[in-house]
Amino acid sequence: MFRKDRKTYFELAEKLTAAVIAHLQMQIKAGVDAIQIFDSHGGLLAPAEFQEASGRWLKALFRTPNFELRTTDHRFFPGTHGNWDDLLATGASVLGIDWRFPLADARRLLPRDIGLQGNLAPALLGDATPETVAAETSRLLEVMRGRNGYIFNLGHGVPPEARLENIAALVETVRGFK
Repeated sequence: MFRKDRKTYFELAEKLTAAVIAHLQMQIKAGVDAIQIFDSHGGLLAPAEFQEASGRWLKALFRTPNFELRTTDHRFFPGTHGNWDDLLATGASVLGIDWRFPLADARRLLPRDIGLQGNLAPALLGDATPETVAAETSRLLEVMRGRNGYIFNLGHGVPPEARLENIAALVETVRGFK
């Protein structure tokens, strides 16, 4: 719709943004400590389209009065990594890095006052050994050692084919990391 009928897209995006703001304000009033925004379609946009089709609406969310939280987060998907400035401009205090972008590069590119949420590839839980899951989890934790505001995260949820022994290896590795 963004490419074919911008007028309708903008009208819809404006209404959706207002509804999301109202919902999040109720959540904040109810006492939540953090909110997380998933921009699942941001990665489908060309980098030049991101700000107009997505970034501006995210910015409207985060710049809403009374969004006084300790942490807000914008999570993005493949294809948005060329939009670091737009993502930072949203005002989010934490940016989620998908498993297709090296955390070491994100750590180097993004300001230290921006928290990073870095993700283990969810496919590992289904097709790897527990030892491989533990090794990759440790690697990610080591890459981010010393970075304040780092949140370890499994990619886009637990896939249906995940093996329990791999989930256990992940949890044990994170809990035992020193």
